[in-house]
Amino acid sequence: MSAARVAGIVRYEGRMLWRRRGLLAFTVVALAGLALAAFAWAPSARGAVGESAELGTGVSAQLARGAASVTVMMETWPVLALLLMLGMPSIVADVVPRDRQLVVRELIDSTGLGVGLYLAGKLLAVWRSVLVSLAVVALLFGVAACRIHGPFDLEVYLTMWSVGVAPLALFTSGMSTLLAAAQPSRRRTLFASVAFSVYCVAMLVTTTGTRQDVVSLARPTALIALQLEQTERMAEEAMRALPGAGSEPLDGALDWSLLSLQLSPAQIPLTIGLAAAQVGLVWLAAWAWMRRSQRQ
Repeated sequence: MSAARVAGIVRYEGRMLWRRRGLLAFTVVALAGLALAAFAWAPSARGAVGESAELGTGVSAQLARGAASVTVMMETWPVLALLLMLGMPSIVADVVPRDRQLVVRELIDSTGLGVGLYLAGKLLAVWRSVLVSLAVVALLFGVAACRIHGPFDLEVYLTMWSVGVAPLALFTSGMSTLLAAAQPSRRRTLFASVAFSVYCVAMLVTTTGTRQDVVSLARPTALIALQLEQTERMAEEAMRALPGAGSEPLDGALDWSLLSLQLSPAQIPLTIGLAAAQVGLVWLAAWAWMRRSQRQ
């Protein structure tokens, strides 16, 4: 019975998130921002590929594919990172407080559903809806980017979304939902969402490139490391296609120390784990506050 009630909350809240058009607006703005970035990057990407045309048809195709993959990554990160950090908190902040305002919470309490399961249902609803939105953006932008830049590495594209963008989206939406859940009024809810956005921006601008940046997905250095690793791999594949190139790894591979970057893609699971721990702690704090308020 509890599982059915939680599933009902997930379905109900998912529909409400789309009906209020906040998530729909995020999807449209994300697509528009990525499209503008793609058109802005297109001339420089074509110019870089054109300079290598004299290397031969096969090499040009390899270089074009690598250039398109790198360009798509460089377009996606800044647009989506800013939207997820600045826009997402305000979209999901009133998920829990709205139930109190509409007297839905009292109805849910009458069913005997515990606070913990109630919060879990709300959080799962937000995450499911956000992932659906990102899936739509990834699919439509992938098709558009292929038309604008030409074929790119699908594996790299999917890795970027699944290992980079999706965890950041789950972190920002989850933290925003839970931080606002403990707020007694809509004004405090708005304050909580703005404060979390400020926190994300502060973490973003204080990124140092050192190992301390694994503390949070709001510090995207680990995601940049993922992008650089994929860029390096594609560059090596393109260089191997040059006449006379062998199959051995190339000398002069990307020197991370030259970039003052002490992180590597291998540390991304640690970053995701620490971000999950932050969400878990905030969930416990919201649960404790709501339990206390329920008893008073």
